[in-house]
Parts: sequence; C-alpha cells; structure tokens
Amino acid sequence: MRKVRRALVLLIMLACLSGCGWMNPHSAPTASNPSGQELLDQVMAHLKQKYNVEFEAYGWKVWNAQQGGRLMVYVPGTNPKLNFEVDVTFDGDGGTTIQDGYVGLLMKPLIRQRFLDVVNHYYPVAEVQARNPGMASVFPESMNQDTTFADFLEYVCSDPGSVFGDIYFVVPEGETEDQSVQNINAIVSDIKTAFPPQCVTNSMFSGYSAQAYEESVVDDPAGARDTNNDGYSSSNVSFMYYWTTSEIELRKVR
Repeated sequence: MRKVRRALVLLIMLACLSGCGWMNPHSAPTASNPSGQELLDQVMAHLKQKYNVEFEAYGWKVWNAQQGGRLMVYVPGTNPKLNFEVDVTFDGDGGTTIQDGYVGLLMKPLIRQRFLDVVNHYYPVAEVQARNPGMASVFPESMNQDTTFADFLEYVCSDPGSVFGDIYFVVPEGETEDQSVQNINAIVSDIKTAFPPQCVTNSMFSGYSAQAYEESVVDDPAGARDTNNDGYSSSNVSFMYYWTTSEIELRKVR
C-alpha cells in the first residue's frame, strides 16, 4: 500500500514539474472550488476531529487538480518546520481520501530517546536529531495518538530504513579518533539491537570538543532544533563518520 501511495505521489510531483512550489494553503485550485478554501477547511476539520488538536496549514507542497496533493501542517506555537504531511487524494467516485503523518511527529521524541539511551552509554553529552518518519509518510487511519510506540515501530520498520537518527557528541579529552571509531561501531551494534531488524540502516556521527559542541549544538546557530530534517552546524566538528548497512566499514566524511 505504501508503495502504491509513493507511486501516486511521484505522479503528482511529475505533473507539477512545470511549477509547483509551496502554494498558499488557501489557494489550491480544484475544478469545483477555485479558491481551495473549502478543501482546506475539510482537511483541517478532519484532523481536528481525529486528534482534537488545532493545526495550521504550512502550504501545499505538491498539487494536481485531478489527483490531489500534499499539504504540510504544523501545530500552532511550534516551529512551522516541525511539520507533517497530509495527503489528499480525489477518489474516482467524487469523494476525498485524507491520510496524515501526525503520528510520526508524536513518535519523534520517543525515537530520539531510544537513540540517546544507546549513545549516552558511551558519550554522556550527546544529542540526536531524529528524522521524523511522518515527515515523508502518512499512516493508516487506525493509527492515532493512542498508538503505542511498539505498534508504531512494527508498522514503520516493515519498510527497511524507515527510522533515522543523526548523532552529535562530545569526545572526552584524551580520547583518540581510533577509540572514538571503536565506540561508534559499538553504538551501531547496540542501535541494531535497540530497534527492530533493518529499522535503522544509516546514521551520521559527529564528534566535537566540549567547546565546539557548546557552540554548534547547544547554541544551535543552524536553527536545527525542533525541525524535521535540519542538521546541527558542522563547521567546527572534530570528525564525522557515516554508517550505512550497505558498506562494511564506517565511512569518514570529515
């Protein structure tokens, strides 16, 4: 089902190559509703009824007047870049199907904490930028705020590589890079145990001095905190290693 949905989104995106950027959420056109306000009201009412939460529309990312589109939504009072996807599909019978990724946003702190539980065993001062699966996914209508973390992982991890976490940490004074690499390999091994098989298939590891970590991660000049896909500054990182299951050894990036 997820493969079918991805194919549909690809078709929508191809149809939009002539110029679909971020569109005003109030102006997505349809044949019967040129202003798009009626459709937007329908989507927001659906989300309100499902979650009992007020949401704000960020904008239409892709749109096709015959097939539907992708609306990005966030919770007012939070960073608009911490958003999730709502897919709107026009059915052949004139109806509308709405699927959303809010559950992925709700699970993001739990994903981050599971990574941290592993990393902190080796590096007490660390941060994890968990990649929210809901950013690029929608979930079955049966999944909502009552969905357990275990059930969520069972669903998303049926598709290998669905959970991501980039790891930033302070390298203790006196630890050599070779020792850090040994620790990273041990973290990778523990991550594989902490999550269902093939759930996590890659991560970036960035090591800093204590001062550089304070400047790059704690102070966060890149504005990465409370976003979905932004990374912390790497301008003064000591080293970066990339792990992926498709490669035998860690790959040094910097």
